[in-house]
Amino acid sequence: FFEQPCHIMPMAACLCSNRDDEGSRRVQTFASLGLLAAAAAAALLMLSSTGTGPNRAVILHTQTSPVVQRAYGPLQSHTGSMAHLLRAIPRPPSGHLQPQSADAQMPAVRAQTAGMPAPAAAGMGSRVWHWLLASVSLLTASFLVLRRRLTDRVAAIMKPLAATASTQQQPEVGLQTAVSATPTTGVSLLEHINVNVPQQQPAYDFYFGLLGCAVDPRRAANIAQGKGTMWANIGISQIHIPVGDPQVIPGVVNLTYPSLNAVRRRLGAGPFRCIDVGSALEVHCPYGNVYVLRETGAPADPRGVQPIEGDASLGTGMAGLELRCKPGAAAGIGRFYRHYFEAEVTEEPGAVTVKCGTYQTISFCEGDEALPPYDGHHMAMYMASMQAFQDTFKRLDADGLVWVNTRFSDASTTLSLAVDKWQQFRILEIRDPLDKSLLHTLEHEIRAPTHEACPFTR
Repeated sequence: FFEQPCHIMPMAACLCSNRDDEGSRRVQTFASLGLLAAAAAAALLMLSSTGTGPNRAVILHTQTSPVVQRAYGPLQSHTGSMAHLLRAIPRPPSGHLQPQSADAQMPAVRAQTAGMPAPAAAGMGSRVWHWLLASVSLLTASFLVLRRRLTDRVAAIMKPLAATASTQQQPEVGLQTAVSATPTTGVSLLEHINVNVPQQQPAYDFYFGLLGCAVDPRRAANIAQGKGTMWANIGISQIHIPVGDPQVIPGVVNLTYPSLNAVRRRLGAGPFRCIDVGSALEVHCPYGNVYVLRETGAPADPRGVQPIEGDASLGTGMAGLELRCKPGAAAGIGRFYRHYFEAEVTEEPGAVTVKCGTYQTISFCEGDEALPPYDGHHMAMYMASMQAFQDTFKRLDADGLVWVNTRFSDASTTLSLAVDKWQQFRILEIRDPLDKSLLHTLEHEIRAPTHEACPFTR
C-alpha cells in the first residue's frame, strides 16, 4: 500500500461516493477498514524501520495480489510489491565484548531470504514517509466514515424541514367539493376555537341568534342556567364560549353558509356591526372578534358532525382562520408546522397557509400593525392518525414546547399521559425549528383521532 500509494486512491473514491444502495455501503465499509488497516501497517513499518545495524528489521517483498490487481487495475499502471514485516534480528548477547557487525550476520539472513530482492535501507526519510502515510490514511478513513454518519444524521433531522411545499392553489371561498384520500400525517381538522366573554347573554344573542349556530347538548344546561361555558356548533366544528375576561383573536374566523339570506334577516334583531360585500358578510361580536361569513354551494364536511340539540346550524362549517403575525415571522411559522406537525404548507411573500385536512386552512399574514398582548384564546385541532399524534408530541417535547394550561384538567406532561389518559396535549409557543426563536404565541390543543369528543363518524 505504501510503495504504491495509488492503492489508497480507489478506497477514498469508494468512500466519497454519494450512492446510498446496500452494495455501495458494503464497499464503503470495506474501504474504511482497508484504510485503517493500511494506517496500522504503516505505523508498524515506521516503528520497525530503525536504520541499519543489529536492530534492523528484515522485510519480505511479495507481488501485489491478483484480487487487488482486478479491483484497482484501471487506476494502477504497474503491479509493484507489498511490504510485510517478517521479523527483527535480535541484539547480540550481552556477554560479547565486541558486537558482531551487520556484515557478519548477513549470511544467515541471506539463507532465510534466498530468492527475495533485498529491501532498500530504511533511513530517516523512510520513517518520515511511513509516518506521513499512516497519518494521512488514518485521518482519511476517520473523516470519511464520520462523514457518512454525519450525513445520515443531518438528513434525518432536516427531512421534515425539507418537505416540498405544496403548489396546489387554496380555494378562495368556502369548502372544497372533492374528498381526497384520508391522510396519515399532518392536521386533519380544526375542531374548535375558544374565546372568553364577560357575559353570557350578549354572546348567546350573537352566536346563536345571529350566526345561527346549533346548541351542543353537552353544554345545554349551562345555557338554561344562564352561566358557564357554551358550545356553539357549526357543521363539524365548534366555538367554545366560556365566561371570563374577554378574549379577541387577532384576525378573522371564516365560516361557510349555503345562503346568507337568513343571516341578513337577523341583522336587524340586535346591535351588531356588519359589513355586507354581497357574497360575504363581515360581522363583529360584541367583544371584538371578527367573523367572515361566506356564501358557498359546497357541502358540509362529510366526515362527521357535532351533536346538536334543537335546530341545525345555518352554516355548514368553519373554513379556517386568518391570523395576523409580526413582520418576518411567516416563513418560520411555515417551518414550524412542517417540522413538528408534518403539515402541508404553502407560502407566498409575507404569508403562510397551513392545511387542516381537505376543507380547512390556518393562515398567518404579516402586518405592520402591532399585535395586542396574547390574552389566552386558543384553538383545538385533530391529528390525522395516532402515529402522527405521537410523533408530533415527541418532536415538540424534545424541544421543550409541550405545555400545561392549569386552567384545564388535562396535564399531558409525558407521552404516556397524552396517549393513554388524556389523548391530547397542549403547546403555547410557535418557534422556528432552526434557531428556536419565538414567532407567535397561540395555545394549541392537539388531539388524537381516538379522543372521546372527536366528531368523525366511527
